[in-house]
Amino acid sequence: MTVPLQPLAQRQSVQLGSNSYLIRSRVEYELPLEAPLPVSSPAPAVVVSLADAPISLRLIKNTFSRFEAEDDVFNEHFTTGGFLILQNFSKQQPSPVLPGDVTDYLNATSTTILTLDISLPEGPYFVLGQRLHQAWRLYRDSLSAFATAVLPVDEGESENAVGSIPRYQHFHDADLTDSTSSVPVPSRLYYKKTTAKPLTGVRVTIKDNMHLAGVTTGLGNRAYAALYGKKEATSEYVQSIIEKGAIIVGKTKLSAFAGSEIPPNQCIDYFPPWNPRGDGYQGPSGSSSGAAASAAGYPWVDVALCTDRLLARTPAQLQNLLTAAGFKTGINMPNKLIYPTDWYPVANEGQQRMNEAFLHALENYLGIKHTELSLREEWSRTAPEDFRNVSLDDFLDMSAITVNAYYVYHTFDDFRREYPAHFGKQPYVSPAHRARW
Repeated sequence: MTVPLQPLAQRQSVQLGSNSYLIRSRVEYELPLEAPLPVSSPAPAVVVSLADAPISLRLIKNTFSRFEAEDDVFNEHFTTGGFLILQNFSKQQPSPVLPGDVTDYLNATSTTILTLDISLPEGPYFVLGQRLHQAWRLYRDSLSAFATAVLPVDEGESENAVGSIPRYQHFHDADLTDSTSSVPVPSRLYYKKTTAKPLTGVRVTIKDNMHLAGVTTGLGNRAYAALYGKKEATSEYVQSIIEKGAIIVGKTKLSAFAGSEIPPNQCIDYFPPWNPRGDGYQGPSGSSSGAAASAAGYPWVDVALCTDRLLARTPAQLQNLLTAAGFKTGINMPNKLIYPTDWYPVANEGQQRMNEAFLHALENYLGIKHTELSLREEWSRTAPEDFRNVSLDDFLDMSAITVNAYYVYHTFDDFRREYPAHFGKQPYVSPAHRARW
């Protein structure tokens, strides 16, 4: 009995102009046999919807200009030496008679025109054989912000989706890597927001302590990644934004176990991200340093999800970012602004001017005025009588750190027990983090 050959998943990347592209493996459309197509080499293609407008050179050029203004994946090189696909032509319609200037333009740019009765998202594509594929631009991770870049698993690939759960795959072979040289992102032209999916097309990075089905959660520690491997489920919050249309492009680096390893000398299992601000050599802090670097340094990233506490706020401050406590739609606006006088105004006059400008802008946007509050004064007035003579600073002292350390330690009880049982040795944990355990 002859065993059928198992088709292997393939990825193909190409250079177009100065940009690199991934040809998505999913087939968007099988082009007609009579179309003049390349034999094996990929060719650029542009899909344009004409609606009821007649074909004209002005329309074609205006459409290309609009694409360049709205999209960072499309560029002028898609309009040369490939295909211009005009869609929404029914088979009953006669082939259009092209104006002379359009014919001259096509000849000058070595472009073949196809008129098809299809309905695809407009934008850049590649033709390979007789198949049309999406074009995903490959961006360099020059800040070393990513633990791994990811791609959705398409039908027919080796890691098919289980049931209705969307699955992802590592773009690079390593599960926890310092060699994420490039990150693929799709064209913005492929996506149109709707009421049901208000986040459609929004490019999102997630911190590598959040699960993504089919992808390893590394937690900044190679031992943890080796023990638990790829996850079968996606974190509930991440899944909720995927269902609203968000595009997950990768997972960002973090201090091991979402602790607070301060780069560069405390980070052992990964090279820490670069801070894009200032001279490029400022510390990125931790633990959400990768999230902060990706949002601050990459205009092609729209949102970076991370976990809160100082671990998110400190990297954000050092990299000039505003952090948001949530990423939701339809939330209630705040009805009070608290201005903590224990911290403000700050000594740096320039920074304080920026703080005040932001506060005034926020007041105008929300239609409310801020309320000044001193936590120390409130404590001296409302504290239990036995502690009225103790300052708030002395009362709190190490309490937050102690409580946090207790929960952080016991969160990983299973890891410390299961790793030696599986590998016959103790897991390596960086000295900076082990000191907290």
